[in-house]
Amino acid sequence: MLLTEQASPYALYHCQQVSPQTIREIKQASEVVGCVLMQAWSVIRNLDEEALLYYGFPEESIRLVKYDALAPFCMRLDWCWNEQTGVKKVVETNPQTPSFWFECTVGNHRVAEHFGLRSPDVNAHDTLKFTLNQHIKRAAVFLDKPFEECEVVFTTLNNAEDLGTMQWLSSHVHRSTIMPMEFLRIQDGKCLFDQRTGKSIDILFMWYPLEWAIHDTDENGERLWPALEKLILERKVVIVNFGSA
Repeated sequence: MLLTEQASPYALYHCQQVSPQTIREIKQASEVVGCVLMQAWSVIRNLDEEALLYYGFPEESIRLVKYDALAPFCMRLDWCWNEQTGVKKVVETNPQTPSFWFECTVGNHRVAEHFGLRSPDVNAHDTLKFTLNQHIKRAAVFLDKPFEECEVVFTTLNNAEDLGTMQWLSSHVHRSTIMPMEFLRIQDGKCLFDQRTGKSIDILFMWYPLEWAIHDTDENGERLWPALEKLILERKVVIVNFGSA
């Protein structure tokens, strides 16, 4: 259950119409950009520590960045796409905190339907569901544990938008649960677990940037990252969409 309840709309009553040709071009361009970024990720993972520090990676993150072999689950590309001037640029790619995934799939389809328009991508939702399950199953293989025996948890900050999105994502994965991040606990360096139930966590889909996690502390001011990093490197937990993102 969500701890935060909020029912405030935050959108205009409007649907921007886009030509089928533009939609095809954006899809094609996005696939190409995605391939470039994935290639860049494979290069980055093989750079030495000095190079990663030069490019701005926090020192505490480097071991995990080089270790995390699981590709990001999804990247949301924000485009500057001006058909009149011909300017077509990616201004941001957002894989770590994947806001607007619901809006880009189910929400977009429902808005188009409401205004009597055709959905720009009728397969988006099915693609997301299939891809998410594939990533969770790959995490189980990486953990060397049968998927059916894995405890799968989705977690993020305790606010309506983030938890709402994660609740929606988790509904696509059989036998998964959702929890706010404040209930995550580490037990004697042996496992990550849910404070409320005591259940250990095998696979964690965490919607939270790595560059924030490395600075987190407990109520006594003790840094939490060294213990979490140790669990990850020892394959006692697999975090999907984290270091690679």
